[in-house]
Amino acid sequence: MCHQLATLGMHVDVAGHGALALEVPRRVVDRGQPFQLVVTDQRMPVMDGVAFATAVKADPSLSDLPIILLSSVDVSIPAATLREAGIAKRLTKPVRQSELVHAIANVSRIAVQSIVPATIGLITPGKISPRVLLVEDNLVSQEVGIMMLKTIGCAVVVAEDGSIAVQLAKAERFDLILMDCQMPVMDGFAATAAIRAHEANAMHGPNGMRLSRTPIIALTANAMEGDDEKCFAAGMDDYLAKPYGRQQLANVLAHWVKRNDAAKSNPEANMGLPTVMNKSDETLNDPAPLAVLRQLE
Repeated sequence: MCHQLATLGMHVDVAGHGALALEVPRRVVDRGQPFQLVVTDQRMPVMDGVAFATAVKADPSLSDLPIILLSSVDVSIPAATLREAGIAKRLTKPVRQSELVHAIANVSRIAVQSIVPATIGLITPGKISPRVLLVEDNLVSQEVGIMMLKTIGCAVVVAEDGSIAVQLAKAERFDLILMDCQMPVMDGFAATAAIRAHEANAMHGPNGMRLSRTPIIALTANAMEGDDEKCFAAGMDDYLAKPYGRQQLANVLAHWVKRNDAAKSNPEANMGLPTVMNKSDETLNDPAPLAVLRQLE
């Protein structure tokens, strides 16, 4: 959600639950920089989204804030409860970028024309396409990922499990690796650890220069609290929660590929960066993944 809001040109403050969130808008109001919008999840510890919205509306300094509530499809909240809590719009997760844009335009005083999504295109004429290793065991997810990456301008190689990904990462150089976390044979965490060990030990070139660190982005099916720490501990640099859209993917690529290009000029310095054999380059003919892709945009 931070990625989605940031691509719309917004400045975002984050709180982990409703009780903590109540203090954030009060502080910025005191500084003379009031918020224009609140986006809150429903299921949270300490105070859920409806209770938080009710508390916001009860505070005279915050009562004018438009509130968008995010909830899972299995959560049932009566419309009357939403109205009483002062919730202007409810969106079902995962939230598409287009839904978010329309909701913000409808409930807030933010002018629609001020919401400018970031440019999707990464590749300019004459520039070499980034080589991306997509590690994914699900066939539909593979095809959707390939299509997204190709429309951004990437060259794609696919590995269907972690062990194949390790072999490919040792044999070839990639600008970025998209690593699914849950896979048969070898999961994404074990594969990442193996790739990091290879990078730390392998030598190449006439001068024995160490391999530069390849950005590895975790692909997680369920973004739960603590997942980011687990990904970073495994040696991953960033993560994307599934289902992700093309814009989110483009943002990650723009950040990490550019960062990695700069680091390649000094591979030794890049080795310590802290901070998300099935080759496929065929044209997609199956319409089902294309329909999934259109839904995600």
